[in-house]
Amino acid sequence: MAAFFKFTSKTISSNGQLKSLFFQGSSPLFAQTKQIWNTHLLGTNLLSGCHSVTLSPLLLGSIQKRNITLLTTFKVVDNSTLGKSVKKNRKPYLIGFYRKRKTADPGDVIRVAVAGKTNKAVVIGTRKTKHHTIPRYDNNCIVLVDDNLAPLGTRVKAPIPTILRKRQEKLSKVLALATRFI
Repeated sequence: MAAFFKFTSKTISSNGQLKSLFFQGSSPLFAQTKQIWNTHLLGTNLLSGCHSVTLSPLLLGSIQKRNITLLTTFKVVDNSTLGKSVKKNRKPYLIGFYRKRKTADPGDVIRVAVAGKTNKAVVIGTRKTKHHTIPRYDNNCIVLVDDNLAPLGTRVKAPIPTILRKRQEKLSKVLALATRFI
């Protein structure tokens, strides 16, 4: 976000010179931030001439949509013995994907390191979501599964997003253990 303010804090004055909207080193106020966004909302040219730079809302929205990458830490939300053996200072973390894309969304199967062992897990919830209809969680939550995608525990403690019901055939065993859906 700081890069966004640094990039958009300069506007073009009437004589073609760049001028700053606020002082160097200070953060913009809400009104200034709103003015910057409204000015550049429709892809306004920031520099005139042969090399024009446009700031598009589509570009800003695609900067960071998915946030689960390598070494992201998780919270285990099932009651498996491996999940219970996790210490607070040694959380499970992501070490591999089972897809070509190197990011994970809710419902994806990933490989995690838990208490010195590697295991498969299903992502249940994330801190940042791609769309506003998917609920956000306080932590990135996973359920530990075996090779057949059967859960290692007998209970899922966290509510599961209803959007995961679209993957019913793949995650049916995990969804059967859920007591709450949001």
